Amino acid sequence: MNKNNYASRRPEVVTPRTCPTCESAITEEQFDTIMHISAARQEQVASERATLQQEREAVAAQRSAIAADAAAAEREKWETETARGLREGEKTRKQAEAEQERVRRAHEKELQAETQKREAQEKRFTREVAAAQATAKRAAHEEEGRVINELQGQLKTLELRRRRDEDTLKKTITALQAKAARPDAAHFGPESEEALVEALRAQFPGDRIEHHGKAGDVVQVVLDGGRPVGKILYEVKNTGSWQREYLRQVRRAMEARGTAHGILVSRTLPSRGPGMCVMGGVIVALPSIATQIATVVRDGLITVARLQVTEGGKASKMAALYDYLRSDEFATAIQRVRERIEDLRDSLARERAHHDGWWSRREQLYAGILREATGIDARVQDLLGGGDVNPRAKALPLSATGST
Repeated sequence: MNKNNYASRRPEVVTPRTCPTCESAITEEQFDTIMHISAARQEQVASERATLQQEREAVAAQRSAIAADAAAAEREKWETETARGLREGEKTRKQAEAEQERVRRAHEKELQAETQKREAQEKRFTREVAAAQATAKRAAHEEEGRVINELQGQLKTLELRRRRDEDTLKKTITALQAKAARPDAAHFGPESEEALVEALRAQFPGDRIEHHGKAGDVVQVVLDGGRPVGKILYEVKNTGSWQREYLRQVRRAMEARGTAHGILVSRTLPSRGPGMCVMGGVIVALPSIATQIATVVRDGLITVARLQVTEGGKASKMAALYDYLRSDEFATAIQRVRERIEDLRDSLARERAHHDGWWSRREQLYAGILREATGIDARVQDLLGGGDVNPRAKALPLSATGST
């Protein structure tokens, strides 16, 4: 709008205006001028803004181009650096692998050399050990042979000594048992035909003792200076009860043997008494006093045979003897004999127990010797079997045992 146009126009009504900048009252003309300036300025500002925007866009484009170029250059540089780093890393890796391979080969060579050295040392040590073992084995075999010979000698000596002592002990025991059995049969009385025969032969060695069968009777032919003067028949009954049939058996045997004198040796009597009685012409006696009764009858036969009397007189004398055997006087005397026999039995029992104790002790000692000898023999067998145990270590106790 032209300034002159504003001046030539005259508005009909003047309206007060306010300055758009400071809000003061201005004229219309001033307002128009301000607005014209403002419009021009706005156009200028708009133009400047457009120019500035274009410059900004150009700068932005330039910056984008520069950034793109920089990024491309940076990328290219990075790619170049990366490629170089990769090449250097590959080179370093190959160098490391080569170094590892070199170290591994060097280590393998060292291990191989060490292994060869150790194998050589082991071979040398094995040879030394083998030589030492051979030497020790020879020495052990020599020592073992010496110990075995010594042990075998000791074993033979002990075995001979054991057998000799064992034979001696057996003979001694047999002799002592036989000796002890003889007094038993003589003093304590026989309880079987065999024991009776043995007791009579021991008590009357000058007479003839006849045993008629295993279960038969026993006949004693009384001899006076070698001349028969009478017979005594014996029957043994080792039973727990008394039977009168025993008397009939003895009388039948007396008739068969042609003698008037019979003694029934029985463990059980028909009644309680001093240990003997006379029934039906038969003397019944306990085994403990049988030989004493036999001695009385035998002495009576010899005494009567020596008398210068008739046969009737001799029979009368023997009858008087049997009356004496039935008397209280003889009963009292024979009771004292029984008491002495019981005392003797107790004494011999104690003596036998004492001897049995010593015999048992000696048997234990011989059994111990036998066990030791058996142990020595087992040790010798172990040594002969090639055991690795040092023979000297176990030979000493055996040698010490053998020396005892």
